[in-house]
Amino acid sequence: MRMGRVLPILVLLAGNFAVAGDALSMTDIQGVEHKLLDGKPTVFVFILHDCPIANAFAPEIIRLSETYEKKGVAFYVVHVEQDLKRDEAQKHAKDFGFRCPVFIDTKHDLVKRAKVTISPEAAVFAADGTLKYHGRINDLYADLGKKRQAATTSDLRDAIDAVLEGKPVKVAKTEAIGCVIVGK
Repeated sequence: MRMGRVLPILVLLAGNFAVAGDALSMTDIQGVEHKLLDGKPTVFVFILHDCPIANAFAPEIIRLSETYEKKGVAFYVVHVEQDLKRDEAQKHAKDFGFRCPVFIDTKHDLVKRAKVTISPEAAVFAADGTLKYHGRINDLYADLGKKRQAATTSDLRDAIDAVLEGKPVKVAKTEAIGCVIVGK
């Protein structure tokens, strides 16, 4: 019997996240398994359920997910609290109207892969799984406690559009304003 190359399978996130080679899968808060970074552009928006800035961005996150899912982009919201319970995440998703898949990244495996440190912060991966952008959604917040009347940039939208057009992302990293992700 010929032995092929064996890829170790690591089960992470209390069974919610699995890695086999470069293939990723994760179970959302509704119990549905998703293959991640599987040949299409992917966006993750990382949040803390009790971060006021992340919660203020919920309508924009919903608009972005609805717009780009129609264009073939996989779009996910990721809770980063290490002690958040599934029912709390489900309540938060319902209260804020998230209709895209929502995950809990208790061990921060996605946080590390996306190189994010703040809630809310987004990461855009190309179809081949390479990280193309990580940073703020837009510049609505100039600093903590300093909200503009309206955003003057559309950083996340611009990054997704560039990836969809096969172009380089002009600004691949921006500084997000919000709540620090603890324990990363």
